[in-house]
Amino acid sequence: MLPTAAAETVGSVMSRIILLPIFFATLWIIPRRTYKWVNLPNCFFLVTLAYLLTAGYYMPWYFLWILPLIPLRAWDRLSRYTLAFGTATIFLGSDLHAY
Repeated sequence: MLPTAAAETVGSVMSRIILLPIFFATLWIIPRRTYKWVNLPNCFFLVTLAYLLTAGYYMPWYFLWILPLIPLRAWDRLSRYTLAFGTATIFLGSDLHAY
């Protein structure tokens, strides 16, 4: 058992170690595959989503950044899940903690 402060620090560091390579891969790969202006909203959506998933300090209202980009991309499973999760976190006001 770890104290609360240590558990929060370990959880924050571990999430960054695991998710930061995914964010950098998204930041590197997705813009390179965007050759047309039509694909630009999808690029911004994926990069912003990767940032939200790898942010060390998460607040539910951060999903407001991504909500305007959802109608500009194809309506697929990722769009539905992002909209549902983002709306739920904003509505419930939940804050993610390591403990």
